[in-house]
Amino acid sequence: MNRSLLPLLPILSFAASPLSAQKVWVDRNATAAGLCGQQIVYDAARGETLLIGTQVCNEVRAWDGATWTSKAPTMLPPSRPFRAAYDSIRQVVVAVVGDPSHALETWEWNGSDWSMRASGGVPARNSWSLVFDAARGEMLLFGGETQGSTYADMWGWDGTQWTLRFFGGPTPRYGAAMVYDPQQQTVLLFGGTGSGLGGVATDFGDTWEWDGSQWSKYFALPGPSPRRLASMAYDTVRQRAVLYGGFDGAPLTDTWEWDGADWTQVLVPGMGAAQSIAYDVTRDVIVGWTNNARTFEYLPGVVAAFDTYGSGCAGPAGTPDLHAVGGSVPRIGTTLQLEVSALPASLFNVPVGFIGFDDTQWGGLPLPLPLDVLGFPGCSAFLAPELSVGLSNNAGVASWNVAIPLDVAAVGVDLYFQAGVLVLGWNPGAFVFSNAGHALVGNY
Repeated sequence: MNRSLLPLLPILSFAASPLSAQKVWVDRNATAAGLCGQQIVYDAARGETLLIGTQVCNEVRAWDGATWTSKAPTMLPPSRPFRAAYDSIRQVVVAVVGDPSHALETWEWNGSDWSMRASGGVPARNSWSLVFDAARGEMLLFGGETQGSTYADMWGWDGTQWTLRFFGGPTPRYGAAMVYDPQQQTVLLFGGTGSGLGGVATDFGDTWEWDGSQWSKYFALPGPSPRRLASMAYDTVRQRAVLYGGFDGAPLTDTWEWDGADWTQVLVPGMGAAQSIAYDVTRDVIVGWTNNARTFEYLPGVVAAFDTYGSGCAGPAGTPDLHAVGGSVPRIGTTLQLEVSALPASLFNVPVGFIGFDDTQWGGLPLPLPLDVLGFPGCSAFLAPELSVGLSNNAGVASWNVAIPLDVAAVGVDLYFQAGVLVLGWNPGAFVFSNAGHALVGNY
């Protein structure tokens, strides 16, 4: 029988255990037909993570933490490669669209529609990087390539025109990852591809910072391997830049964090080949968008686990045994599959499941609590019940499937389970009880 924990969601946050500071990538199961955008950008003015497409499909969709909703723009940029970033001062998303065969066009998204603001201004190219420098109040475009040429120039957009800001610093390259670091008030750059020895294309693994007047390189710094087209986002609560994936001839799926001085690899499963990540300031979560149109979020990491404890009391078919089926664990967005066996098989032997948040006390009495005085000799209560559910007895076995909500509030919650079965005339209380189970709700 399927049972959901949705009735308990209002009190989940009060039952949660302290979460690990480490985060993990969690698949939000948000694939939808027709989603084919290439980059996600957080629009802080509207509190939306936007999925933007101009090359494969021309669309804008907004993510609210559960679903993607079409914004249905009436104006559309041309169907060409692009890069986009949010301008926090002017409160618009800026997209630069084009390729070596077409002038780079500058478009802006105001929350409801696109408008073209400029054509040209920056020489046409491919694979440039785009980031908003909040300390200086300008959108920065760096690098890129055309056939036979790689660039190291940087241009600034003030909302009206592009101006060459700097030439030099990082080796000419394309596909570099860039993000603004509000703690350092600098722009962080990592990797990209340029010409190495003999003019052979080479992936870089270097780290640079732009302070508004010059570039500075971090020398001999351990960190991510050389790569191009990685994605970066800045977690303002944890004050870390997060870098994910990229390519070095094959897709990379590793995660790294930058604390302003050093890189640290986060040893958690990745989300597969990714196109883009962005930090949702309102929800304090990094959203990831993958090449196979899956939506992930970088959430506090708790390993889902289930174990049993205590002993049940004997009935006519033996002692009821509560256990997980096939190693099932309580991961958000999945179903915890439990089973109660060794039940008497009559239709009158109705099983009942109990769920609680506390295994230390019940009504001020310490747990486990012997139930002899209540007419259940040899039986004990192992939890303070918050919810009871009727189960089906199928030849002495009851299946108990508990739907774990796909909700961040559930991560880290401790749940306790115990079952009982009606046995008329067996003891004064007419019930025998199973052992207990402890579930730690996790996201991986």
